[in-house]
Amino acid sequence: MTANVSKDTWSDFTKVAANEKQIINLEKTVVPNPDALVNSIWKVKYTIGEEATIKFKADNKLEYNEPNYPKERTYLISGAGIIFSSSTLHFIGMKAYYIIQNNSIKGFAIFEDRPNIYSSCTGTKQ
Repeated sequence: MTANVSKDTWSDFTKVAANEKQIINLEKTVVPNPDALVNSIWKVKYTIGEEATIKFKADNKLEYNEPNYPKERTYLISGAGIIFSSSTLHFIGMKAYYIIQNNSIKGFAIFEDRPNIYSSCTGTKQ
């Protein structure tokens, strides 16, 4: 494996594949502080799908406002990322993974009934 490595990013990976997904780049992140997330609101736009608004609440709960998905759910902080999942009548399930850097958020969602389809997103703190 080779990559360009700097203090804050690793990029231009070659000969690296994990679970049939290729790593393109990595960025420095920090572990989110759940207390600092409470009452913060984030707007994200997916490459496939709708815009969504995420509002973090106390006790590792969040409100996720996107059509066709349940509004409130529990999230988990894992490493430097935030993970939550959801099931609906339309989809067997969706798992979303996010990282927060300053006032921006990046992530992606994987649809469990269609594991080869995923949608990335970017967003900002409101």
